Amino acid sequence: MHDPRPSLRSLAGRARDASAALAERVGRLPPLVVPSIVFVVAIGVLVSRRPDAFLNPQFYAEDGTLWFARAYNLGPFTSMLVPDAGYLQVLATGTGAIAVLFPVSVAPLVFALGAAIIEVSPAVFLSTRRASQLIPNLAPRLALAFFYLALPNVWTNSVVMTYASWRLGLLAFLLLVTRPRSRFGSLFDGVVVALCGLGGPLILFMLPVVIVHAVVRPAARSVPILTAAAFTSAVQLWHLAGSAGARPTLPLGASVENFCRIFANQYVYSLMWGRSGFSDRVASWPWLENPAALAVVTAVGLCLLGFAAVRGPYALRLFLLFAGIVLGATLASATVTGPTQWESLGHPGAGTRYFLYGMLAIVTALGWLATCKPAAARVIGVSTLGLILLIGVRADWRHHALPDHDYRSFARDFENAPSGTVLETPIEPPGWTVILVKR
Repeated sequence: MHDPRPSLRSLAGRARDASAALAERVGRLPPLVVPSIVFVVAIGVLVSRRPDAFLNPQFYAEDGTLWFARAYNLGPFTSMLVPDAGYLQVLATGTGAIAVLFPVSVAPLVFALGAAIIEVSPAVFLSTRRASQLIPNLAPRLALAFFYLALPNVWTNSVVMTYASWRLGLLAFLLLVTRPRSRFGSLFDGVVVALCGLGGPLILFMLPVVIVHAVVRPAARSVPILTAAAFTSAVQLWHLAGSAGARPTLPLGASVENFCRIFANQYVYSLMWGRSGFSDRVASWPWLENPAALAVVTAVGLCLLGFAAVRGPYALRLFLLFAGIVLGATLASATVTGPTQWESLGHPGAGTRYFLYGMLAIVTALGWLATCKPAAARVIGVSTLGLILLIGVRADWRHHALPDHDYRSFARDFENAPSGTVLETPIEPPGWTVILVKR
């Protein structure tokens, strides 16, 4: 008897037909329509996930203590040339220079808006026609953009200017693996990479990827990107060489068990259950933290990434290289607190910026797997992404609001204070403050 239920193959065929029809309709629209819509929706996603950052904006960590306070107290241009932890952070200090043009009460919102615009930029780029060089159909690109915006375990690096260079680094990578359509596009690529390079040490990890791309695909190499990456890397290395010992370091604590704990907790468990749901899962299933279970989960994850590195498309393989270099640098030296670096990194929520690219690499590899011809591969890819969406994304959708330190009252008191008055207000994390000298 004929089964009236649609088969997996017929459903996949219908999805392809719908995607092709969508692409045909979108192709008739002006080039900026879809990216503009995606920009508005992406900002809406960030507001939905972190409403306090926009409705009750407050400084977080270096955003207030360093970037804004220095720009106000030292002057906007002087502060931009002051390195921190051994390297320049022009992206953050530049935001501080802009923020001092506004009233002190508005400054945290300026930082939040700047960080938000940078954070959504990779998602917006994926909706452009240039991104079709990576994934021809629009629907999968929009799905990837949504997963990027909805990633679990990103609370401390979302809508925070201090960590915005990591988001800009993702945009720089996307520009690297796609070709611009005009000279203006080439100039834009160089500017983005230069800002990324002067915004922190991330360019040191990207430069090897840029070089590999130029060697493997010489016809596709970008002179502006290569020049900007090489120049800014030299600048950052010069500053790092002149500030040896500026970064506080902890004992490494390297071991196979700690590596498996880092990989399983920060990549697999955090994606699957979210940072918010991690503790509940471990409490219900304590065997998840057993060294043997961690080793199995790590092995499965590495097998997935290894398969994608061997059989996946060129851009995915290059991104895996980028994510691998970042992970290697993180394991060698990370800025965290705790008994040892690797022990601290094994806890979801610690150093989340370091694992952004690795989580995206897993999501992208699963997305690629969902398009492979073997039905088993498609089932694994689609079902795993579905679980991440239904459990991990849902659990971590709304970020915890920062404790309210009544910054508005501080700003009001500061505006009414006489010239020369020194005022201080606490911010998050605990122990951090903003100290301003009224001009």
